[in-house]
Amino acid sequence: MSGESGVLTLAVEDVVYRGSGLARHEGKVYFVSGVLPGEVAGVRVLKTHKKYCEAEAICLEKTSPDRIEPECPLVRRVGNVAGAPACAGCAYQHMKYETELALKQSQFISFLSRQAGVDPGVAQPPFGSPLATGYRNKIVLHAGADGIRPVLGYIAGDNKTTIDTACCKLAVSPVNELLARMRNVDGFLSGLPARARVTFRYTPKDGPLCWVGKADDGEPWLKESSALGNVMSPRDGFFQINSPVAAELVRHVEGIIRDCACGCFVDLFCGVGIFAIAAARCGVGRVFGMDSDRGAIKAARVNAEMLGTPGVAFYPADANDWQSKAGRDVNRDSLAVLADPPRTGLDKALLESLCRVRPASIIYVSCAADTLARDAVALVKAGYRVVSCRLLDMFPRTPYFESVTHFSA
Repeated sequence: MSGESGVLTLAVEDVVYRGSGLARHEGKVYFVSGVLPGEVAGVRVLKTHKKYCEAEAICLEKTSPDRIEPECPLVRRVGNVAGAPACAGCAYQHMKYETELALKQSQFISFLSRQAGVDPGVAQPPFGSPLATGYRNKIVLHAGADGIRPVLGYIAGDNKTTIDTACCKLAVSPVNELLARMRNVDGFLSGLPARARVTFRYTPKDGPLCWVGKADDGEPWLKESSALGNVMSPRDGFFQINSPVAAELVRHVEGIIRDCACGCFVDLFCGVGIFAIAAARCGVGRVFGMDSDRGAIKAARVNAEMLGTPGVAFYPADANDWQSKAGRDVNRDSLAVLADPPRTGLDKALLESLCRVRPASIIYVSCAADTLARDAVALVKAGYRVVSCRLLDMFPRTPYFESVTHFSA
């Protein structure tokens, strides 16, 4: 119903992917940030579209028992509502972690079942992060200005404003301690180039580190802990940011590899080689990994030697070249392909080649449920069925999560 001064009172039905509450009024959908299912909120419309509106809550008339006080000082308050994120990172600071995990599991299953017709019964219980905060081993902040005062922090939801960030509740303690020290160094903030990216990174072996801009290729690699043992990674190379969840991710993929009993394993977007090396250690006879990042491939080769799997072949190549590297004579009935693409998912050419070759198994590791569901539609149309899928919450308090979906031809 309508209230005073253009305020609507809306009942929140659900929380959808990326964290907005869903409500309806007079046949129109409203997406409201910072609310929970079952709450009744007074909202102000921010932007109107043809079929939906974006709104912010300015007061709560009914509060969910799952609501908590956010830990992060950057969370905006609108009236009596604390939960709408100021930066573009977190979306779930205002709710109990078990509520967040349940919502993410519902979103994950909904994507696959509604779009690709996947049986919800194949979804395994989610793996929650042991830590809801204090888990990130890497953050990237941006130099900016608040009037004439230099600031360093996250980019706001408007994609323009830099929010001065003295501490990130998601980061591990050593990162925040280094951030505090650097902010107190005379001339550090004022000496940063405009819009510079400042990376803060931590490993147990290297301790906390920071660098401005892109790390130099000649700088020493980082020594990371993994489910397979210590591995090396270039400073600016990709490595999972939540170590306990990353370890469970590897263990889960190993279980699928053993169940596949494949004779050949191809790891697309292989990074520093974790999944390919895991496959070799599971006893797969022929293992290939490829990535367009040459530095990651150099590290992958070193890691294969360090971990006792020197027979794994790593190539600095685009994922679309996977057939030429793995060999066109591979028996598809014994072939498993693992794809761990960026959030944009698989490009059209790669998806078409996978559907054409039809490996017996495709293991899809995804950090974006929407593009996973889009690609799952194509794979299901090509004759694949989903054997299992599982959510692993790599990114608590943010809208995102990792997942592993096993497709069988």
